[in-house]
Amino acid sequence: MFSRSFGKAGAILALTALIAPICALPASADEPYDIVIHAGSDANALRGRRLTAYKLADYMDGTYVSIGDENLDGVAVRTPGPLRATLNPVLAKTTGVSDVSELPGWDASGKDPIGWMGGFRQADGSDQSSGDFGLGWSVSGPRQTGLSSPDKAYAGTVREFADNIVADDSAMDAVLSQPHSEQVVCDGSETCTIPLDAEQGSGIYLVIDTEDDAAWNESVEDGESTYVTGSSQPMIVPTKPDDRDIAPLVAGTELMDRTALGTLTRLGEATIKNVTDQEVLPDCEDCLPKQRDEREDAGKDAADNASDVGDVIPYVVRYRIPDLSAYRNALDNSRPWTYTYRVEDSTSAGLRIIGAPKATIGDADGQAVEIPLTASEQSVPIPSDEHADVDGQSNEPADAWYHLSTEDDDSSALTIGIGRWLVKNYGDLAANDGKKTLYGHTVEITYSAQLTERVLDAGNTASNRNRLVYSNRPDDVTDGRTWTTPEVTVKQWTYDIDLGKRSNGSREGLASAAFTLTVDDAMNDADRKENGQRLGFVKISDGVYREAKPDESGTERVITGRNGNLRLRGLDIGAYLLREVEPPSGHRLPTEEEK
Repeated sequence: MFSRSFGKAGAILALTALIAPICALPASADEPYDIVIHAGSDANALRGRRLTAYKLADYMDGTYVSIGDENLDGVAVRTPGPLRATLNPVLAKTTGVSDVSELPGWDASGKDPIGWMGGFRQADGSDQSSGDFGLGWSVSGPRQTGLSSPDKAYAGTVREFADNIVADDSAMDAVLSQPHSEQVVCDGSETCTIPLDAEQGSGIYLVIDTEDDAAWNESVEDGESTYVTGSSQPMIVPTKPDDRDIAPLVAGTELMDRTALGTLTRLGEATIKNVTDQEVLPDCEDCLPKQRDEREDAGKDAADNASDVGDVIPYVVRYRIPDLSAYRNALDNSRPWTYTYRVEDSTSAGLRIIGAPKATIGDADGQAVEIPLTASEQSVPIPSDEHADVDGQSNEPADAWYHLSTEDDDSSALTIGIGRWLVKNYGDLAANDGKKTLYGHTVEITYSAQLTERVLDAGNTASNRNRLVYSNRPDDVTDGRTWTTPEVTVKQWTYDIDLGKRSNGSREGLASAAFTLTVDDAMNDADRKENGQRLGFVKISDGVYREAKPDESGTERVITGRNGNLRLRGLDIGAYLLREVEPPSGHRLPTEEEK
């Protein structure tokens, strides 16, 4: 049964510009319509997914060009009339206008919501020679300069567009009536293929997942573990073109590249994204092993997967402890033993772990007990058999300790070892009723990481990976072998805004125009930025700025570069007001009557 509980979208549409027909290309031997979904870094992310592809728009015959020339490459699209009527208000909501007719470039886009959103070049019918709609954009804004690209490019717009489609009942009713694939149930492979044929045809598809949760068992060493994956985000995916889509070109021009188009990733392909950004979850009853700590405002602000550069994101990690009585028995009888219980956390470039972590665990009365962590200046290898000792593994600096290291790109590695402390404090049979230990209690570890400007050099994406390394040989307490849970990943994005300031007459770029950026979004009370607040920026290069971090004194005035372009980087997803406060030399600001 179809469910509409989907997460935020993750997809990229883009690109256009075509030429008039001159001569025909040879036909392709096959017409590959299939959509291939990749698992990303962990193949289990696809396991149990139930995916269906619904067609949003068709490629127009004879309009596809991809020869590596940004002035020519592109394709025209057409959204069916009934679907177009339901998508128009979704597009208006996504872009923050009351009606799509207010959008810049709306007429040039053929008044087509998919054409406008993707920047697909449109004109009347299939004749693209007179089209003047620009090159479109990727997730972060208009691509390069274009001719008349939409200047109302909000950060994360395409992502929000797909999310808003599945959240709108009228739009989804129309989408469900469109040509679509059969539902595909994915396994644990690295890819999952959604078959499409000529009946559905080439074009733009919305891929949705109708499975909320998938669970499976898998043998791990001597035992069996249960894993759970949350539902995935909707994806907008353009397919490869078929023979009818290909535009004739001048004789002698190389054959079309049917696998890629401009700024797009490979056509007909996408990577699965989880709603909660948890790629693989060890079974944890009512808790997720790793997530943002939404008990704090900063965690609530980051819960939409997006953050400003400078935001400090709190994280919480929870794992349960097993029966440790065999290890405690060895301790009580002065026999050698070693027990590893380590939480290992690593962040990618631009997500810097700051401060000391805190670890707590509930006692027999349900009260939280803080585990005293000692900082270690050196990394500590995992104990081996030779480290077994009457007081536990001899190579660790304390019963409970942590080690934190950070690289020049602000990636971090945090290891917290509490194995000895757990055995000494939670392995005693007498702690409860003389028959069982305090096993089953949950260890909670909290810490924070700051999203730094280094994330801008890493594709505006940062990830935080976590796993548990533990001993599991109570029958031989001197055995140093360890087991590892699947890594749990929490991802965070930051976004850019791009603006091109052009002369109405010559279309040349206008330098030295000054703007301010104001928060125009009162929806998120947890955001550290206040509605109506002017944001400060730090200049990176000519016409390029990033948001200033809280401890930096940035400028509120940002200036277009020599080519008339302005890029504002490192922004949280949301709505902003970009206001011109000083015109370029030789120009003036419009009066109220002219606005």
